[in-house]
This record gives sequence, C-alpha cells and structure tokens, in this order.
Amino acid sequence: MGNIAGDGHNALLAVDKNGAAWLYKGTGKASSLFKSRVKVGSSGWNQYKYIF
Repeated sequence: MGNIAGDGHNALLAVDKNGAAWLYKGTGKASSLFKSRVKVGSSGWNQYKYIF
C-alpha cells in the first residue's frame, strides 16, 4: 500500500474472510516488518477483489 499511515514506512492493508479490513503499519525493521494489526473496517470489504 505504501506509506498510508504517514509515518515514513510501508504498510499493508488486508481483508479477512469475514470482510473486515486490517491495517498492518510498517516498522522499517527487517527483523519485524509490521506492528500488530488494527481493524479499520468492520465488514463488506470482501466484495472487492483488489484494494490499492
């Protein structure tokens, strides 16, 4: 996704099988790429094939 959190690190947006959207903020460290996930959407996101 790029730097969507505005913190200078790449982030990942993922959707689970129930349609909830999760944000994984990047750490900038190779040993631990992402921080704990944060829910950014409750449902309905599984209707999209791709999220950019």
